[in-house]
Amino acid sequence: ELSLAEVLTEELHHQEKMVLCWHIARAVLDLFATGWLAPDWGITDIVIFGWADGNSRHLDLRHPYLSVDSIDDAAAWLDRAHICSPDLDPVHPFPHILSLGVVLLQVLLGDRLEKLGLGGDEKGDMRRKTDQAHRLRSECELRFPSRWPIMEAANLCIEFRASSWGPASLGSTVATRANLLRAWKNVVSCLERGVLDNQRLPQTNFGLSRNKFLAPLRAISNGLRAIGDRDMDGAFRPDRVWDNMVRVAILDTGCNFSQPLMKGLIVGHNGGDSEIPKTQRRPGIVGWKDFVRGEAAQPGEPLSDTAENQHGSVMTYLFTQTMSHAKLYIGRVMEHASSSDPLTPERVAEAAEYAVNVWKADIISISMAIDATSEHVRERLDAVSRRALVFAAAGNNRGPDRSPIAYPASSGTAICVHSHDGHGKPSEFSPDPQPNAPNFQVIGQDLRVPSLSQSVHGSEEVVQGTSCATAIAAAIGALVLDFARAYAAVETEKQPSLADPEGPKDYMSWILHLLVTKHDLLRKEQVMKQVLYYLMTTTSLRAFGKFNMVKPQLLFRVGEPGWIERAAVQLGQELEKVHENRDPQRF
Repeated sequence: ELSLAEVLTEELHHQEKMVLCWHIARAVLDLFATGWLAPDWGITDIVIFGWADGNSRHLDLRHPYLSVDSIDDAAAWLDRAHICSPDLDPVHPFPHILSLGVVLLQVLLGDRLEKLGLGGDEKGDMRRKTDQAHRLRSECELRFPSRWPIMEAANLCIEFRASSWGPASLGSTVATRANLLRAWKNVVSCLERGVLDNQRLPQTNFGLSRNKFLAPLRAISNGLRAIGDRDMDGAFRPDRVWDNMVRVAILDTGCNFSQPLMKGLIVGHNGGDSEIPKTQRRPGIVGWKDFVRGEAAQPGEPLSDTAENQHGSVMTYLFTQTMSHAKLYIGRVMEHASSSDPLTPERVAEAAEYAVNVWKADIISISMAIDATSEHVRERLDAVSRRALVFAAAGNNRGPDRSPIAYPASSGTAICVHSHDGHGKPSEFSPDPQPNAPNFQVIGQDLRVPSLSQSVHGSEEVVQGTSCATAIAAAIGALVLDFARAYAAVETEKQPSLADPEGPKDYMSWILHLLVTKHDLLRKEQVMKQVLYYLMTTTSLRAFGKFNMVKPQLLFRVGEPGWIERAAVQLGQELEKVHENRDPQRF
């Protein structure tokens, strides 16, 4: 038996919070006029039952229980059941409803309540409870879209007035029982819509792997491979396919080439992809360089990963699990994942320049934070970001004495990546959203990967961090580039007029013409941000300055009739914004 306050210290999915809020609101609706529920009830009056199973804890969120008072005295019962208090009108005339609004916002904020000091119950003082409600709402508005059902329901509770629901003759402080009941039903209906949209009534098991959220991305990757007959069982790739393959550089702690999973990805050697025989061409690791050892590294020498947690190997694995047909280049720039080596920033800058100059990388993934004090390093990385897409981790648990966003994610020229839990709930370790920024979120929490260390084989471990989200975000960017290139190659053969420099006359052909002839613009940071923001986030939840959950399946609806043409048109329309300089967000 746990109080709701204790449960909220755990990681709850957004969908689970939705269901929990719905059940709480329904229970309160049944009790509000009985006299059993105190007007200043709160999260300490709600109990959740659960059970232990090995190392996992299960909580039955579908059956929350409200603690109520047994009142024998009839007069006291009638006084408790009074549904409106005229004396409280300047503050809030309906204490039961205000208490519900506070609880809904506390559930939404969840495990951040303790840090914010907003997790307790204000008993016996409606002015303090009203102040708590407004502080909770202000905090939620910084983190969540106002159109989320829990936010909408909480706003209905906090701003509730009798005149909003009943005839004008009732005044502002007196409501009939029927009108109040109708108002409460609006709150429950709002939450019910959210539950039905999510199509889930969960019974939570904490500690579950979130790898299932990578499945839609793998489906997209497999769907893209079929465009232009590029899904080949053998190793041979003709020049047009091989040369168009997206090139991605992962700068990290290296990669453990002695591990069987990683060894199976190796296609080339550290001379790069130009010397790979045609008969051996296939996606995988086609080049690498050890920037830590520098000149001491011998040509053809396998790469290593000396980080205790095999950080670079994990990032490589997560990328390949998301995007399976890219050319990968591994740059070893650190010996340890938490290295404070003063040479690391210089190595990262050197590796990034090498990636664009030698490897001709389209995308660079940097799942780390580095020191930003060197102006020379900043200038070099800014120059690199003008030639390739740079995805960088927002950072983990930065603390009050440090910049909230790590460098180079904070540079403004890289695409900063935050982490969520698979349902859009910000990961506890992810920094707060930044004002005037898109704050892209990608799954980066509780991901199960094979043990990639040299000494342990066959076991699994759970990894998380904005670094994991960054590797997956880089793979999403690679999916966009891969689709655009494949579509351009196929359509140019089918409709040569689309490649005509003057372009066709009709609008739809003009849009496709832009994708065929201008798809390289997608390698620019501001254009990719447009694609992620406008085409891969839910329209009703999209908000600048708040978290935006990136969902590639909104653009690539693999399997639906006409999905290729639809995605091509949408990408072409984003390029049209660039062509006509009319992006409303000015990325």
